[in-house]
Amino acid sequence: MIACDIRIFERPNEYQAYLRANVAVFLLPGESKIAERLELIQINLAAMCGEAGQLRAGVWQLTARALIPYRAPAAGRKRGDRSRT
Repeated sequence: MIACDIRIFERPNEYQAYLRANVAVFLLPGESKIAERLELIQINLAAMCGEAGQLRAGVWQLTARALIPYRAPAAGRKRGDRSRT
């Protein structure tokens, strides 16, 4: 699955649901233009097929250099929240 909505992982249990469903999710930058998205897909297509072909769940961000494994924010925290110690 290719997505550009990184906020989907702020919804309760959505990240875990994708992993349990054994889905490979590839994230594009949310504010990128169509041409940029197409270029990122072209650059990463072989790696995306390799990951998806292994039939294992995971979430990766597409960058101009490589796929980067994505880790969901800790439960109960929204992206950008910072705890103060």
